[in-house]
Amino acid sequence: MKNILLTSAICFILTLAASGQNKLPKGFDLDYDKFKDETEISFEDGLSPRFVGWFHHSGQSLKKDIDEFNFTFMGSRQRCTGYCFKNDPGLIFLIDGERVKTPEIENFLGDTITFQIGRAMVAKIAAAKEVQFQVGPFEGTWKDKTLAKFKTLLDLGTAK
Repeated sequence: MKNILLTSAICFILTLAASGQNKLPKGFDLDYDKFKDETEISFEDGLSPRFVGWFHHSGQSLKKDIDEFNFTFMGSRQRCTGYCFKNDPGLIFLIDGERVKTPEIENFLGDTITFQIGRAMVAKIAAAKEVQFQVGPFEGTWKDKTLAKFKTLLDLGTAK
C-alpha cells in the first residue's frame, strides 16, 4: 500500500512539473496557428498608447534565437481620430538618457504601427533602469513592471 501511495505521489509531482514547463509567465500569451504552423508569443502594456511586444517563429518550439522582435503601438481614439501616426511614423527611445531613434516607416497611414526591433536593442531596453519613448503624438515611460516583461520576452525568444 505504501508503494502505491509513493508511486502515485511521484507521478503527481512529475505531472505538475511537466505541465509547468509549458506555461508562460503571467501577462504573456502564446498563440499557435496549426494551419500556418507558427507560434506567436506576446505581452501587452495597456497604457496610452496601447503597446504589444511580440515575436513569432515557425513550429511549436523555438529552434533558434529570435533576431527581430515586434513593437506594435495602437493609437488612442481620445488623442487622435484616424491616421494617428501619419505625420510622425517614427519611434524614439531615451534609454537611461541615451537617445536612440529607429528607422521611420515610409508612407504610413493608420492607427496601429509596428516596428521591428533587433535583439541587441531589446536587450538594452531589458537591462535599462528607465526607458522613455515617443511614437507619433504619444510619449510614455516604461516602468519596472514593463521593463521586466522585456527581460522575459528576450528570455522566451532565446532557444534552450
